[in-house]
Amino acid sequence: MIFGNTSRNGNRSIIIKCEAVGESSPTVVYKGLYGPWTVEDSDIREVILYRSGLVTSAASFVIAASDAFLPNDSLLSDIIKQNLDLLYTLGACGLGLSLVLIHIYVTEIKRSLQALWVLGVLGSFVVYTTLAQPSGENLVQYVVNNPMAVWFIGPLFAALTGLVFKEGLCYGKLEAGILTFIIPAVLLGHLVHFLC
Repeated sequence: MIFGNTSRNGNRSIIIKCEAVGESSPTVVYKGLYGPWTVEDSDIREVILYRSGLVTSAASFVIAASDAFLPNDSLLSDIIKQNLDLLYTLGACGLGLSLVLIHIYVTEIKRSLQALWVLGVLGSFVVYTTLAQPSGENLVQYVVNNPMAVWFIGPLFAALTGLVFKEGLCYGKLEAGILTFIIPAVLLGHLVHFLC
């Protein structure tokens, strides 16, 4: 609704009042394999947050990994190297958010992925504070230079692998299926000095 009024000094002002309107259509009930279900606003918010976590995690790890393809003396390479810990933290946080909101109906699997994430975050923190920082390196560079540190950060990437596997199964994405093998292969390859 729009109202107009005139003040004492002759200036005219317009007042706009908005009112929320209830849903005009009834809630749709779907027939699922395990019974009827509906999509509520909270479900939509959860999916948006889940996907935001995935995008944050993926973007952070891709930006950090892109440094390997840049010339060492480039400005962009320097900026990425100076922010590897931040990118790693953002990626881990995005992954954690997605693991809290993930829809896996076998609770034990969901809790296992979350526990792996917690172990990986704690391991990352331990390596960062007790090994990387005292040696003057960031976490990522320390792990690159010291493959045994994979034992500490590995659980975080095991959780990521589980999430990628779930996405591959649920949505039939080939790239998710490929990542299911690439992530552990790269970490194990680094651990056993197969990848330099």
